[in-house]
Amino acid sequence: GGGKYSGVISKFLDRIGEGKPPIIYGDGEQTRDFVHVRDIVRANMLAFKTSNNISGQVFNIGTRSAVSINELCRTILELTGEEDKSPIYKESREGDVRYSEADVKKARERLEYQPEISLKEGLETIISKRDDL
Repeated sequence: GGGKYSGVISKFLDRIGEGKPPIIYGDGEQTRDFVHVRDIVRANMLAFKTSNNISGQVFNIGTRSAVSINELCRTILELTGEEDKSPIYKESREGDVRYSEADVKKARERLEYQPEISLKEGLETIISKRDDL
């Protein structure tokens, strides 16, 4: 991730919590690789424990699963019981990356990293934590 969609999950949830529909810029078919923080922490622990000499190397950590913003929105609406809400589509934003998916081959080979937390599971956790606030 990063970029203008790095906070899209919290932005969608904020709007839904306010009784407003989520806003999607462009057609919503742009993709992102949403990775749960627990998978990132686990990858760091694997790097710390590995016997491979990886000092100074860079690894991509993700899920290897590109998810469209439309799919993300549908999943969030479903999990919050707001399926009746339709997103508002606005003009796409200049510089927005169309497709983004992490290449985790190096992390898989050198760290034996595999993502464990699905998007839906991660979203369920986020939504339940927000409901507790």
